[in-house]
Amino acid sequence: NHRFKADSIIGRMAAAVNKGRADEFIGLIGNAAARENGVSWLKLPRTGRRLPRGTRELLLGAHGYGPLHELFGGADGLDAESAVAAFDRFRVLCAVRKGPDGVERWNERLQQWVVGELRDGKPRAVMITVNDHASGLCNGDTGLVLPAGDGSGLFHSSEGTRWPASLLPPGEPGWAITIHKSQGSEYGN
Repeated sequence: NHRFKADSIIGRMAAAVNKGRADEFIGLIGNAAARENGVSWLKLPRTGRRLPRGTRELLLGAHGYGPLHELFGGADGLDAESAVAAFDRFRVLCAVRKGPDGVERWNERLQQWVVGELRDGKPRAVMITVNDHASGLCNGDTGLVLPAGDGSGLFHSSEGTRWPASLLPPGEPGWAITIHKSQGSEYGN
């Protein structure tokens, strides 16, 4: 692998997954070396739906969506380039799409925590789910829909593309994504 060394924390976690050693992986992902490299493991409860204490604070912290949350709360005009850069530094990864710990539920939580209620005029994270030649956007492209001066929304992709939100190809919320969808992507945390 050219992305990381075999003896790095990511290399060791990948080897554990590839060999089917779940206990070894869990031990690695929860240790100090993982945290020092921007990986946080949230052990969710087996019963009930209460999140572990500090979950929201962790995800809205300096290494999470906190910098983006602060940009959204600023009184001055929102700088789209800074917002997209802050968005691209962090992503929540989930093993499953549905259920209380899946991508769909985490996207609902994160929209509320980072921005507030999902409605017109509020920013939202988007992941495009089809290739669209007209817009130049492709399956897996991510970005933010931000309010435009005329009251409409404008999609700002991580690659620098801007496109009217009303003309976006099909997509889904992009605050949290499946581990599968994250393949090939890089995030600071």
